[in-house]
Amino acid sequence: MRTILLLCALAGLLASDALAQPTKARRRAPTADDNLPVRNPPELDRFIPESGVPGCEVTLKGKNFDDTTKVRFNGRFLQVVSRNPTELKVRIPTGGAVTSDRFVISKSGFTDVTADKVFGVVRPPQLASFSPARGAPGTEVTLSGQHFLASDEFLLGETLLKTGRVAPTRATVTIPEGAASGRFAIRREGKVVASARGTFEVAGQAPQILSFAPQGGPRGTVVHITGRNFLPSDRVELDGRRLEVRGRGATFLDVVIGNQGSGPFVLLGADGRRAESSASFRVLRPLAVASFAPNFGPPGTRLTVDGAGFQEGDSVQLGSAVLTVRRVSESSIIAELPAGVQSGPVCVVRARQRLCARGRFEVLHPPAILAVTPLSAPPGATVSISGRGFLPDTSVLLSGQQLPIVKRRLPEEVVVQIPADARSGRLTLVTKAGSAQSPVIFQVTRYAEITSFFPLHALPGAKLTIRGSHFHPGLKAFLGELQLSEVSRGASELVVRVPAGARSGPIVLESYGKKIPSGIKFTVDEPKPEIEFAVTPSSGARGSEVTITVTPPRDGITVFFDGRPLPKRVLQGGRVLVVTIPSDARSGHFELELDGQRYRAKQIFRVR
Repeated sequence: MRTILLLCALAGLLASDALAQPTKARRRAPTADDNLPVRNPPELDRFIPESGVPGCEVTLKGKNFDDTTKVRFNGRFLQVVSRNPTELKVRIPTGGAVTSDRFVISKSGFTDVTADKVFGVVRPPQLASFSPARGAPGTEVTLSGQHFLASDEFLLGETLLKTGRVAPTRATVTIPEGAASGRFAIRREGKVVASARGTFEVAGQAPQILSFAPQGGPRGTVVHITGRNFLPSDRVELDGRRLEVRGRGATFLDVVIGNQGSGPFVLLGADGRRAESSASFRVLRPLAVASFAPNFGPPGTRLTVDGAGFQEGDSVQLGSAVLTVRRVSESSIIAELPAGVQSGPVCVVRARQRLCARGRFEVLHPPAILAVTPLSAPPGATVSISGRGFLPDTSVLLSGQQLPIVKRRLPEEVVVQIPADARSGRLTLVTKAGSAQSPVIFQVTRYAEITSFFPLHALPGAKLTIRGSHFHPGLKAFLGELQLSEVSRGASELVVRVPAGARSGPIVLESYGKKIPSGIKFTVDEPKPEIEFAVTPSSGARGSEVTITVTPPRDGITVFFDGRPLPKRVLQGGRVLVVTIPSDARSGHFELELDGQRYRAKQIFRVR
């Protein structure tokens, strides 16, 4: 009762206080119209990228993110790099314990949100070992290591391999045809990210040298040779002498140039392994000039300078004139004399260095023929040739035949005599400075001459065409001593027929009772034999059997050895004949007789 009275008194006091303060408004519960902020749960739509290495940044996209929103990964909160209501950028932790996981978003007052997909933590792969270490194309090799991905590409050298099973610590690959020995490697996103230490040897693959650099150098130069299928036991030679190997791998060799000469690199190994570079390495020696040849000639002469240490870019001078260099090797330079050059010493010039050979080169000018008198004459007549540049060593040719010189009035005239067997043609005057030809053909007016005939060989009965000049009625043609029957004749062409029984020999014309040989042999072809045969073996003891293979097979063949017939066994329809060497036989030829025609083996059968 007492409590009730106290409560009533308190209510009265409150009522009187309200009446005493009529200007103060009463408080009320808030409504939706008061625009107070409304908090909603977080939502995660996606994240990019979907995989990455430890320490990378990942952007989570969604909505309703605020300052209280946190992200867990592997059970711990991540560092938030930046945030806004629709995007959170976080950093994946570093360290060996971080593994692939789902992102979990926490926001105070709401249930955690977990990502639908797993973020893949990618670590650089490691290639620890492989087995087997050697195999032919088609071999399956197991690679062991860490952090392999199904999307990884596996290589042997530069060759992409066919991949089988791929697990984080193990993968199987198959060696393809054409692969070369080398190191296994892993390519990820277009980059090689891991390589094995050892070299896999592709069995049965020949080595190849593809290139080398530099292309030349002095003693002590280190040359890097690239290629395929190099083995640790391979050696390298230059100029037939072994080189020191400074470094090696399945696709390269580093060698040191010593006292070797220039030439291609040759790789040699066990079981006949061999490879040779297509280009030659040039060993550079100190420049030296020894000699030159010839020591005289006209402009246009090619001069060979001998010495050592020559290289591209060296120039050759004759006096003060620069010659045109045509070819350079380590020990020689070939250069050509230009027009207007004068006699002088021969020198090789490189930068400020100038080395000259002993002696002088004499520049001579070639001769010229201005007139021939007369332009035609019989054998025995003399002919005057006038011109300029005639020297004491002058010789004169007519159709390639040297003419006797009966008089000299140097340097302008020589007189020659036409020999009995001369043929019409241009007169050629030759000196050590060059040669010159008469502008017109000199005609030998007496005998017919042969310039050519065709064909050069034929079967009996074939036509033979002989060409030349001064062909006349009564002209006869011979094959050796056998006269040929004439088919047709013109002023420069004679057609004859090769008779049966003719034998090979020179073609000869008889002109006015004089025999004029062509100097070229005509070959009378033998008709192809009706049968051909081979004898196996090529030697044997008395009483041993010999197999004769006949092409084509024929019936009725008789076998002779050393001139006497032998019994035979006929096999394979006449293709194979088996005979026995008589007990008293001596070495000789096998012969087969068919339809009265005998065919003799080319080689002697040796009786042992």
